[in-house]
Amino acid sequence: MKGGKLEDAFAIADAMAAGTGPQRNAALLIAGEVRQRQKRFDEAVDLFLRIDEVADEFVIARQTAGDLRLHQGRLSDAESIWRSTLSRAPTDEFTLNRLALVLGLQGRRWEARLFLETVVRQGTCTAQNLLLLGDLDRTLNVETEAEQYRAAAPEDVAALIGLAKVRREQGRFDDAVALLEKVVATREDLDEAWVELGLLASDRGEAAFDAWVRRIAARPTLREHPTFWLALGRHEQAAGRRETAARCFYQAARLNPNSIPAHYQLGQLLTALKRTADSEPFLLRAARLEQLAGVLNRLHSDPTAELMLETADHLDALGRPWEARLWIRFVWQAEPARQPQIRERLARRESALADDTVPFVLPETCPAFQVDLSALPLPKLAPAAPGSSVPESTSSGAFAFRFEDDAPAAGIEMTYFNSADPATEGMRMFEFTGGGVGAADFDRDGWPDLYLTQGCVLPPRPQTSADLSRLDQLYRNRGNGTFANATAGSTIIEPRFGQGLAWGDVNHDGFPDLYVGNLGPNALFLNNGDGTFSEVTADLSDGGGDAWTTSVGMADLDGDGAVDLYAANYLAGDEIYTKMCVTDGRPRACLPIVFPAAPDAFHQGTGDGRFVERTKAAGFDVPLGNGLGLLVADFDGSRTLDVFVANDAVPNFFFSRDSADPGAPFTDVAFANGTAVDAEGRPQACMGVAADDLDGDGDLDLFVTNFYLESNTFYENHGEGLFRDATRDAGLKEPGYKLLGFGTQAIDGDNDGRPELVIANGHIDDFSFKDIPFRMPPLFLSRSAQGRFVEAAPKAMGPYFEKEWLGRGLAMLDWNRDGREDFVVTHLEDPAALLTNRTATGGRWLSVELVGRESPRHPVGAQVTVSSGETRRTRFLTAGCGYQASNSPLLHFGLGSAGEVATVEVRWPSGRMQRFEVVPLDREVVCVEGEPNIVPKVVIR
Repeated sequence: MKGGKLEDAFAIADAMAAGTGPQRNAALLIAGEVRQRQKRFDEAVDLFLRIDEVADEFVIARQTAGDLRLHQGRLSDAESIWRSTLSRAPTDEFTLNRLALVLGLQGRRWEARLFLETVVRQGTCTAQNLLLLGDLDRTLNVETEAEQYRAAAPEDVAALIGLAKVRREQGRFDDAVALLEKVVATREDLDEAWVELGLLASDRGEAAFDAWVRRIAARPTLREHPTFWLALGRHEQAAGRRETAARCFYQAARLNPNSIPAHYQLGQLLTALKRTADSEPFLLRAARLEQLAGVLNRLHSDPTAELMLETADHLDALGRPWEARLWIRFVWQAEPARQPQIRERLARRESALADDTVPFVLPETCPAFQVDLSALPLPKLAPAAPGSSVPESTSSGAFAFRFEDDAPAAGIEMTYFNSADPATEGMRMFEFTGGGVGAADFDRDGWPDLYLTQGCVLPPRPQTSADLSRLDQLYRNRGNGTFANATAGSTIIEPRFGQGLAWGDVNHDGFPDLYVGNLGPNALFLNNGDGTFSEVTADLSDGGGDAWTTSVGMADLDGDGAVDLYAANYLAGDEIYTKMCVTDGRPRACLPIVFPAAPDAFHQGTGDGRFVERTKAAGFDVPLGNGLGLLVADFDGSRTLDVFVANDAVPNFFFSRDSADPGAPFTDVAFANGTAVDAEGRPQACMGVAADDLDGDGDLDLFVTNFYLESNTFYENHGEGLFRDATRDAGLKEPGYKLLGFGTQAIDGDNDGRPELVIANGHIDDFSFKDIPFRMPPLFLSRSAQGRFVEAAPKAMGPYFEKEWLGRGLAMLDWNRDGREDFVVTHLEDPAALLTNRTATGGRWLSVELVGRESPRHPVGAQVTVSSGETRRTRFLTAGCGYQASNSPLLHFGLGSAGEVATVEVRWPSGRMQRFEVVPLDREVVCVEGEPNIVPKVVIR
């Protein structure tokens, strides 16, 4: 061998190995080493594995064979070989470290800890493995390694568990499930795969979780895995069963005293159960574990002595002396100059750990061993039998939601024209945004009417007359279940490429006026009060501009008493009409970053019918805003309006003023208040906006729809001008993740006082060749009593929810005035839908129309609270209303099982507060600012 004559060496060794003499095992080792040098690894492994267990060469041969299998990507074989080594050398440091490594690569870190604890006690653990042991909650990014092992040994599924964990962290839940199912189909013995499936099932609804419970019924070993109890705890918590959820997290904390989620969730649940004294030690340990995780993360990239000693301090505080001692030993060995400083410190630990029976984690430091929660009930793991009635989702009330599309029967016939070119594959940018819709009682007969924008041929054709064959459409509600097309009689002629719209009252005469956003000049129409409108776009100082406006709002933004106009603008440049990008060799719509952003526009009302463009002076000239959705509201009760703009693929805007002085400028505070990006600090492709008191705490929250493979985002209003991304807590992380959301609104579909969410979905272009859906179903999310949103079953919702659409604008109204909220959706390629609420609800209700006097006639920013019995509901009058939409101005209150009357409290933008007692329910009422009484709404017909 030394002379390089490998075949000669092999022939000699092979001949000796064929015998039964004392040199057989040594000869097998040499023969195996020859084949290893020749890269004939399979033959080498076979030779190493033939060595007798009693032989001196057994351990080194098995260790080498395991390394070769690892090199080949055959993780299961490597694990099996190294495990067999333990029969002869149960404390061998090389083998134990190697087993911990291969299990970590497989994502089986809970199993790996057993081997790591042994080598840590021995003092032979590697620094890399000690880092991994320090934070078992951390998902290792083994994506590259897993894919390499998968390619090298496709029959070995062991690496797929770690890859599945990475996919879960990425939000690719279906991919994670598929990987894990592949694992358990081949290796039923891998508990880690089963508990990971349970963790995923806990976020996927009752049916998915029950199916998982049925499959693991005969696997009692899973109960010794903390993730099993984490999965149960999350499921019980989502179902509102706090006591059983707490017991599950307690079990997890006892099994793994270093689990951050177990301790944090248990502490939160104990607080909710009014057991504050018991909750405090669990929350404290969770905080300390989180601090340790932060230091270990820094240590991973910057392995300095200072961080090692800091890590040891954290470990000592957590009662983990064995790990702390080893980190100090590493400093002792690596930096002799520090030895005088740490000699006494290390000596104390060596003395304390002279007894090998000292627990790896001191129980006196673990609240799960100090606080007895064994009296809390365990969950009942008795799912319904397969095929029985187990709902896939739950509603917030006792009623099944149902909506029916009555557009054809009601006479609404409108299909948006997006100027698609049938000769061109893919969609140009302007083709995907769709048209807007708005509801208002334009003729003041008491019945809400509808306006829908229409497109035109693009790109623009210079020096050609307007094409009047496609116009925006105004539909008058007859009050008998049908609408009449009132476009011609209204004298509204709007032939431009329509996008969003806003109803408002710019001259305070009580008749709603109309502001239309276009790709090109926007348009303003004054309501003449006789069913006709006059276009007054010329009264805008820039003639309506020439930007690509998507959503618009009308409100007194600067507080000077005159109504102003705001336009959320999208992209700029001539290339928006022609440019397409290439995806996998096919022309498709581009990302917005390919084009310059169009700055938003603010027109200040002068009070005499004119509007002056003052975007920069008012503080709205913030660059890089690809605006799609818009919401104008008073979010903090300051009597000043804020402007939220949902931007596409760049941070959102949240404009606010520090002073109520009409001359005070706006400042973008989105980064400061938490609405610019998501919880991970990443901007999303934001589209639509819904605003309501979504968590029932009396303030205005935001819900924003996002792109495909991005979860929608719930910004919870925490008061004092701050928001928190509470998407995961509210159960909104997965619903909508595989959809692309546009219009969205909050709706109390069953009048129980808890708002639901409805979302119109559909992709921006056809990427079905990449297995990405183009048309998508709408989404209806109801809220449980515990505040989590769950998807309503489409089949129960009605035929509209069972189909797929290219949904765009969405606006709220009660078009038939039956006390149940309805909505309208616009689409690409299909007619607009009028979704009538057919939910069989007995919930009481009240709809309130506000008429300002000191405040603007249409008092955007007003807040109304209706109380009856134990029900208390607060709603807010907003403008912009989301994606290209304008909601009916009536504030609808579902009151559930309230009594016959209610108390109504109104906080007007002027600062006036009014309280009205003994207001009858189940009707529409009008509240005029300063008037002593609320009166019934007058309705003609």
